[in-house]
Amino acid sequence: MHRRCGLCHTIADSSGRRSTRPIQRGHTGLAHPELEFFILTIVLECHRGLSIFEADWLAGEVNRRVPKFTREELIERLSRLFRGGDLMAWRIRNNRRSRPLVPSPDEIDAALCGALELDYGLTPEGGARWEAMAQYDWNYHLGPWLQDGFDGPSQDMIEVYLAWHKKAAPGSERWRAIRPWKPTYWKSLPQGVRVRFQEPAPSSQ
Repeated sequence: MHRRCGLCHTIADSSGRRSTRPIQRGHTGLAHPELEFFILTIVLECHRGLSIFEADWLAGEVNRRVPKFTREELIERLSRLFRGGDLMAWRIRNNRRSRPLVPSPDEIDAALCGALELDYGLTPEGGARWEAMAQYDWNYHLGPWLQDGFDGPSQDMIEVYLAWHKKAAPGSERWRAIRPWKPTYWKSLPQGVRVRFQEPAPSSQ
């Protein structure tokens, strides 16, 4: 099952009109590695519409510092990642998603300004690319998060988190193994652990 962030595809101004302003976030000849890492990172947990890159509130939405880039740099880097098999895209029509596709530079350009609705996300290869860049250790990853619990790599790791944050009422934890464990939509590991619990009463925290 694919996950998509709770973000509408259309970026509109205060009058409700779709924004078609050009992206200009500065230029640097060394922007590509940082820009590539940013493109991959913001879809680690869920898919997003390509039009998000035009949002004035991009940094707040993704909770990350936005590197400097121009529209041309962004289109070129997105195109390389799509053609290299690190990203996949879907056209959105009538709230329905097409089969995965590799968009052309012109289609990417149109999607950035909202003229074409395209979602994008990581492939397993793109996830591996991000892992190598981030040197990420899944032994410390928690998630996905549920209404009354979450998954993690081991019971010991989860118990440390629960004790530190005082999240669970003592004795309310229920544990079970997850095989395979999918910490995010593109990553699968042989096994994880799921805990469900009740939160402690306010007076006992």
